[in-house]
Amino acid sequence: MSTIRNLASSDENKTIIIKEGAIYRIGELLRLEDDVLSESVKNEMTACLAVLALVEGAKAQILKLLKYLIRLCLSSQDGDITSNSAFTIGNCVVDLNERETQMFLHHWQNFRKYIAKFISSSDTSLRHIAVWTLVQCISGNEKVREKLSDDKELLRLIEAVSNKTLPNSREVAATSSGLIVENSVEELSQTLLHELQSPRE
Repeated sequence: MSTIRNLASSDENKTIIIKEGAIYRIGELLRLEDDVLSESVKNEMTACLAVLALVEGAKAQILKLLKYLIRLCLSSQDGDITSNSAFTIGNCVVDLNERETQMFLHHWQNFRKYIAKFISSSDTSLRHIAVWTLVQCISGNEKVREKLSDDKELLRLIEAVSNKTLPNSREVAATSSGLIVENSVEELSQTLLHELQSPRE
């Protein structure tokens, strides 16, 4: 798994790896019971998926694994596994088409649970990732935007973060996959709230 992850650092290799069925194979492993795989294997798997999720052609395949990625976000005690899983989700929910949007919204209840968990965390990196993921998923997607706009609990949590002044708020969030969120969590929250409150044509 670590070999695949290392190979995936190249854009050309990403496409080849996807065509060779790597996401399908990782999906088979993700479907196993939690105690079957070691934490190190889960870390490598999720780091690999986070990188592959940047490829447009991988989106539909990864959305089929959403249930299992969300489960890791909610249950894993390993920071790299949870953040890599969340980065994978965030990277594959941008500019969803109609069918992909339905696949995503099918998992909304559990998706919002892990988002709420991350936003409420004392870990700045997890707050970054949660708000960034929400910015990603409403990008160009009116149905998801409306769903989030109607979620009073998440809106309250986002507003609370946007009003905080935290030490080291410019610190970036990063995972073992090397993916980075550069904006402060306060800035991301304010951007998100502005977008949600902007009138639609």
